Amino acid sequence: MEKRANAAADLHRLLVETGLFDARYYLLSNQDVAASGMNPLEHFLTRGGFEGRNPSRHFDVFWYVEQNPELLQQKINPLIHYLVQGRQEGRLPMPPTTRDTETGPCHEFERVPAGMDRRVRLIAFYLPQFHPIPENDKHWGKGFTEWNNVVKARPVFTGHYQPRLPGELGFYDLRVKDVLRRQMELARQYGIHGFCLHHYWFFGRKLLRTPLEHILADKSLDLPFCLHWANESWSRRWDGRVDSELLIRQRHSPEDDIRFIKDIEPALRDERYIRIDGKPLLGVYRADEFPDLRATAERWREYCVRAGIGEIYLAMSQSFRNKDPRPYGFDAAVEYPPHDLCAPFVKEKRQILDEQYGGVIRLYADAADFYLGQDAPFKRFRGVAPAWDNSPRSRFGQILADSSPTLYQRWLEGACRRTLDEHAGDERIVFINAWNEWAESAYLEPDGRYGYAYLNATARTLQRLSGASPVKILIVAWDADPGRANDVLREFLRQGKATGRVDAKLVFLAGGALREEFQQFADTLVLEEVKGDLDARLQRIQQICQGHVHLVLSAAPAAGDLHTRLNEFGAPVLSMICEEVREIPGKVGLDAMDATVRQAQHFVAGSQAMLQYLVQQHAVPEENISILPDQTAGDWLLNLVETRKVERQPYVSAILVVDNAAEHLAQTLDTVLCQSFNDMEILCVDNASSDGSAQILRTYAHHGRLRILRLENRRANYATLLAEAFQNVTGECVWVVHPGDFHGSSFLEKLIPCFGDGQVSLAYCAVQAADALGAPILPSAHLTQFTSRKQPHGYRIPGAFELSKHLVTGNRLIPTPSCAIFRRSRLGEFLAGAAKIKAFPDWYLCLCLAAGGDIAYTPYVLCHHRERQASPWLLSESRPEQLLAEYALLCQFILEHFSVEEPIFKRMLARADELTAEAGRSSPGLKAERYLDKGRLEAAFRRRVPARQPQRTKKIYDVFRAYTAEEWLDVLCRSIRTPIIHGVQFPGFPPEKLQVGMVGSAYEQSLLEVFKFYKEIHKYADSAGIAFDENTTICDFGCGFGRIYRFFLKDVPQQNLVGVDVDPSFLEICRQLIPMGRFYRNTPMPLLGFRNEGFDIVYAYSVFSHLAETASLAWIEEMNRVLKPGGLLFATVRQTLFLEQCHQLTFKVDASDYEKQLARLFGDRETLREKYARGEFIYEAEETTGVRTADFYGDCVIPSAYIARMWTRNFTLLDCFEDPHRCAQSLVVLQKQKGRT
Repeated sequence: MEKRANAAADLHRLLVETGLFDARYYLLSNQDVAASGMNPLEHFLTRGGFEGRNPSRHFDVFWYVEQNPELLQQKINPLIHYLVQGRQEGRLPMPPTTRDTETGPCHEFERVPAGMDRRVRLIAFYLPQFHPIPENDKHWGKGFTEWNNVVKARPVFTGHYQPRLPGELGFYDLRVKDVLRRQMELARQYGIHGFCLHHYWFFGRKLLRTPLEHILADKSLDLPFCLHWANESWSRRWDGRVDSELLIRQRHSPEDDIRFIKDIEPALRDERYIRIDGKPLLGVYRADEFPDLRATAERWREYCVRAGIGEIYLAMSQSFRNKDPRPYGFDAAVEYPPHDLCAPFVKEKRQILDEQYGGVIRLYADAADFYLGQDAPFKRFRGVAPAWDNSPRSRFGQILADSSPTLYQRWLEGACRRTLDEHAGDERIVFINAWNEWAESAYLEPDGRYGYAYLNATARTLQRLSGASPVKILIVAWDADPGRANDVLREFLRQGKATGRVDAKLVFLAGGALREEFQQFADTLVLEEVKGDLDARLQRIQQICQGHVHLVLSAAPAAGDLHTRLNEFGAPVLSMICEEVREIPGKVGLDAMDATVRQAQHFVAGSQAMLQYLVQQHAVPEENISILPDQTAGDWLLNLVETRKVERQPYVSAILVVDNAAEHLAQTLDTVLCQSFNDMEILCVDNASSDGSAQILRTYAHHGRLRILRLENRRANYATLLAEAFQNVTGECVWVVHPGDFHGSSFLEKLIPCFGDGQVSLAYCAVQAADALGAPILPSAHLTQFTSRKQPHGYRIPGAFELSKHLVTGNRLIPTPSCAIFRRSRLGEFLAGAAKIKAFPDWYLCLCLAAGGDIAYTPYVLCHHRERQASPWLLSESRPEQLLAEYALLCQFILEHFSVEEPIFKRMLARADELTAEAGRSSPGLKAERYLDKGRLEAAFRRRVPARQPQRTKKIYDVFRAYTAEEWLDVLCRSIRTPIIHGVQFPGFPPEKLQVGMVGSAYEQSLLEVFKFYKEIHKYADSAGIAFDENTTICDFGCGFGRIYRFFLKDVPQQNLVGVDVDPSFLEICRQLIPMGRFYRNTPMPLLGFRNEGFDIVYAYSVFSHLAETASLAWIEEMNRVLKPGGLLFATVRQTLFLEQCHQLTFKVDASDYEKQLARLFGDRETLREKYARGEFIYEAEETTGVRTADFYGDCVIPSAYIARMWTRNFTLLDCFEDPHRCAQSLVVLQKQKGRT
């Protein structure tokens, strides 16, 4: 007995020491356990572990059981098994991707975001320490830059993301001005307003000034900027501490104050410099370093006024316990995370790999919560860090663990929304720390793991701000005649409608001259034209408001009777009083003024005198009054109204259709209510249940987000029941929850990011089968395809491709509605046809969603489905004739909305035969053809066969040839989701995984990459006098899946454009996606089967970068044969940047097999550079199979000198450049000499 007690005590101690059981997390995730008062650890050991409840965020019970299914038979608690046995055997406690990040697979490609809200200015701190300077050479070694710290980093603990290596921009050198130009392009593209450059001034000594000098010297570098004086001493420990070895000491004095402000005067005068209300913004890092910062501020202000710069805006960083700017005479403070962070340490809960690390480890999520929860009694700009980990610089720093783009977006959005509430006008600023602090892991720039995910998260935040529901406002005005109040309202409504920020209903007590103008901006009602008493008029106002508004704005204090009833709209009342005080007794009336004061919660006074009147005569607290400015009053009022808005629409609407589901209803509701993403409403529709479900629902009625709709008469058609529910919710996304299923607390958190760019219609996750008790079981054949083991990787794919896959297999698109959320705006088709569908409502819903956009999948097991429970999709048995008729409707829908290939159609007909046979067995004598006519389906399919597509392709040239290159790119990107535009059928795309395998990217990203190449072709063709018209002929040499080919469909008629490739599988893809195209196979060595001098242009993208020297020269000669005299050859090759990238791959820890091969073959940078300098052709054969054999296919580097020497026998070399901002690979442009054959 004593041994057993000791073993139990050891087990409890082990659970606590490893951190794999977190009592707080367990109670928050399982509120039924918290309510019971049971010890959480005891509950997990005896019950929770077998019910699939996670003990902490660091152990995934269902995933562990799925990887080790023998535990089901052995009935061992999964966590105990891991601690006692699994850990020693190298088994993982959760999927590898979740150990590194909270969002799973999150590498994202470059996008062109649109619709971003710019009310909040995002300013990113910018580090200039990416070019050598003598001081760093002296202290750290010759050529030192920040990259030296970055590449030497190593993981401190298991799952720690280090080293962090750059993506698109590479290991850049800021002496190259084009690097800064590209950084600014990216920043602007993703919503960053400007850079705040760290500025280094040491008593007249100027360091790291190259980026600032570039900006001041080149007006085309037009991103706004400001300066942040990083005024601490430089130390060996990178923390400026005086007890550390100082490298450069900072000294302050009154004389130095003046020298400093004079030195930056050119920047302060620059028109690109960031200003707040016209005042240049200057930041200071360490207030405590100054002997008297207030005196310094006064000197700066005085100098700037005297020098004609004007007033300046001073902001101090909240660092080293300096928080309040007021004692220093500064205007504002700037949050500077992670300074002054108060959050729990978690180092002891991690498996430490570097025992020498003496710093602290906290959770990123805790840091975000801490800063978002901070209020300030002074002016303070909020700050956000994408991540933080300065272990590459110091072993005594700080790591914010488990950072991710999703958590960053949540923090940034919270900071932006609080900023909209806390500030107005130019002071709506959020600082991001930082743009490029690579050695502190605080950067937005693309990297090797996340790609552009952090930039996309930034853009998504601004899109969500703009996509937030507008303020629904009722405006009551006196009349529609000119006057100050109407001038303000007119500008307010004009801006509100233009930006989508306001949905206004305007009520005039009387008409006037401006009535028609106001009707352009808002639905307008003139009350004197409404017959009846005040009740009748109020009813008419309710009708135009459709019952609900966020705010009532009254600009008619004389409307006393109406004012007494404004509270019936259930919204705050804002009263704007533009009248003069002397007009109150006569024009307004004292009684009407009293009614106005009683009903309003906030006032806008037209003057200081009106403010004093309200305070003195009506005892209105001064803090409840704002004064209307003389200038930009409309914009000012718009900002004020947004701060007064209440009750915005939720982002997610969860719907539970309850039909006698009492057994597991409580567990389902608990997992919905405990979601970590809680911007949600919940609608429970009780379909006249008789088993106690109604009583269970009533116990949850106190939750503010939950509504219950009780139907007294049971509905038999689930589709119409669901359609009715859809019309009673308001969220942007909808989650239909099957009572009986249950979910991980991060279900919504993982899936919501999929909807960031507006193109995804449906997102779903992997599913785990569960028995009646909720324990995991082996899935049925139907469910097996949806497990994380069958689909281990996340993806996003156009709905048509996803549908095709499931039509071939005959499986459902999703296994259960509970595992998916979908966009409510895409439900129109479903709502229109729901009444006709009883047997296949799940298929019909998914078809409607697939027709409207992309489908996204995440491999996390976040939904647990009780398979043996009755499906909510079938509330009643369907008759055989009903099944046949509905299947015919679904087939017609598919044929009308999707491009169906013959194999898929044959599978549809086979399923029709199966249903017909089943109907015949259950209802002998049934005439199946009356309900499911295969002949009609075949006729509909024949109409879908692309016999007329050559005509459609000709329309591409006819309809779009006048488009600019940028407009054409936008059309091609739209064609990914909308294959028919302006009546023209566009080429399709292969599945995302196949695209990535062929070209390294997919969809918009793959088009963006080659768009630069396409523009270069146009540029040089124009210079050479080659027009793009019906006489121009073009050859795509190495066409792949036709991604560049499709660009030229607008430039030349289809018959003038051909594609060739050595790989027959690629050609088959092209012929399927572009059936009207001309595609031919070429042999590894020439000839092409085309006549002499037949093409004006031949281009070869990423072809000559793989050819052996013999093949390369032979194909150059063949290009000479097929090009017309004066024709152009465009070929991309690899040069010095490729060698540098391969060299950096030798340092990459998690390199792929192909990257390891490149590092092995091309990693010796110095030797290869010598060969390159000598003009040698550098080639290494690949280990390939299939048509690409090692004798002609591999990887090569072709120096410019070699090209000039070997490729110009029949060609003139027009250009050869290596500039990734113009083309992803080096581009060679050759023109065939006239008279050469």
